[in-house]
Amino acid sequence: MDYRWILPFEPASFEWKKKGEQWISQISHVASDVLGVDSYVNVHTEGHDGHLRIEVTAAVAGTAIDARLLIELKHGEKPQFFLIGNSDALDQEELSLWVNLTNRTKENVSRARQYFKWMAVIGQVPGLIPSDVIRLNAASKVSSLRVTPSGKRLNEVRPHPGSLSQWQPSAFNPIIVRGKSEGHDWWAAQKSAAVDLNKLAGILSIAWGSRIGIRELPFPLELGQLEIPDTIPWISDAVVRRHHDHAGEHDRAVSLPDWIQEGWQAVGKSNKLHAALSIYMEGERLEGEHPSLSLVAFVSAIETIALDLFRVEESDEIAATFRETLKLAVGSERAEKISFAYARRSRTVHAGRLHGNEFMPGGFPIDLAVPPNEEFWWVLHLTHDAARRLLLRVLRGEVSGEKIRRGEVGEPEDVSPLPIISSARFTG
Repeated sequence: MDYRWILPFEPASFEWKKKGEQWISQISHVASDVLGVDSYVNVHTEGHDGHLRIEVTAAVAGTAIDARLLIELKHGEKPQFFLIGNSDALDQEELSLWVNLTNRTKENVSRARQYFKWMAVIGQVPGLIPSDVIRLNAASKVSSLRVTPSGKRLNEVRPHPGSLSQWQPSAFNPIIVRGKSEGHDWWAAQKSAAVDLNKLAGILSIAWGSRIGIRELPFPLELGQLEIPDTIPWISDAVVRRHHDHAGEHDRAVSLPDWIQEGWQAVGKSNKLHAALSIYMEGERLEGEHPSLSLVAFVSAIETIALDLFRVEESDEIAATFRETLKLAVGSERAEKISFAYARRSRTVHAGRLHGNEFMPGGFPIDLAVPPNEEFWWVLHLTHDAARRLLLRVLRGEVSGEKIRRGEVGEPEDVSPLPIISSARFTG
């Protein structure tokens, strides 16, 4: 940052640690009110966590002024404010502009935070392997969120990985979510709303056994209702014509599980459970095209729950605890068969090993009498299943650290048998 002069500047005082981010946000929003039409400020930040320099420039009626605001942030010290410029000296009118702008910003920061009502859409996300289309059968509430069927069914397609000419048609029934979020402006409130939406999508993915995602980001209702189109504009009817016949006839009706409120509260109380749910969702997003990283995510979800349940820290204990936690998800027999997934995950994390079809996207093995690396698909499938079963038990309140310490948690009784895997062998 080059400048010819620098002068100390004292804006109206406020607590930077609590209000600094909001102050920076507000100075951008109030510029046109204070400086006039076609006026604005730009914020540029450089440095690292221990020493940040924030430079705020302003333009009045579309013309940049020379005086800029510089904020020096050093770890453990109070922020320092300066006016800087490249002219011969500070112009008094420009000084007055900065005084008015920072005073108005301080006023806005001091006001109570607002609640913004919003609307968004969640729904199934198409994957590499087609799945049943689900349909929410009734409206319900989760905490302060209102979850409602949209009454519409949308067809969509996705390119088949590794092919220029193949497309995979699919369909989904959009689900409308309405809520309200707190923030000093809409952008802060939207971020909070998105966190809640992702949490809801994760819980429903676990409950319904189908990947649910945000299909339309939160939209502020003060700007009007969010309209769901009858068709996705860029998709040709010809591409999905075969899905129009008997559309919706075989959709699987679902409802919000009776334990969802308990699960929502559990995620809100536990950062580790929230993290495990989030990384599980990343595993589902990656599964088709980045399977080795998907396995890392599913193992991490199980491991995160294990750390929360058994409170271990040493790395040599974590692998053993992972195996014990697997038993809570799928029982001892299956846990023994798939516990080596931890070794596969470690080879990816620590040695960059890829085990799946990363070099041949879209290609799946169909002959199980194949070299050992192709057996990875079963490792991934069973680890995915174990992660979901474990999260389901935790969200239902069947498994917790307290219940384990009281000896009240046993292995599940509803685990289906391992699939027959022909002549393939599981290998680490």
